[in-house]
Amino acid sequence: TFFALLCSFLILIALNVCYVLPGCGQPLAPLHGNVKLINSTVYNHMAMYACDMGFFLNGSIWTFCNASGLWNNRLPTCDIIGWLD
Repeated sequence: TFFALLCSFLILIALNVCYVLPGCGQPLAPLHGNVKLINSTVYNHMAMYACDMGFFLNGSIWTFCNASGLWNNRLPTCDIIGWLD
């Protein structure tokens, strides 16, 4: 199980305890963009945002799953690239 994967054999023997890492769930993707999980959705793992062609990312490219089980950054937006006047 996932729980067993988080607990190594040595930790279980030495401390007779196992900690469950909080999970943040799948982060939302911005409209006209996507989100890619780097590892998973548990504590201290991250996700990266990107926008479709013709759009630029407005906000942070990275978000990290924090100890409260929440992604630490707000969802960025993908704004259309316009011509400068």
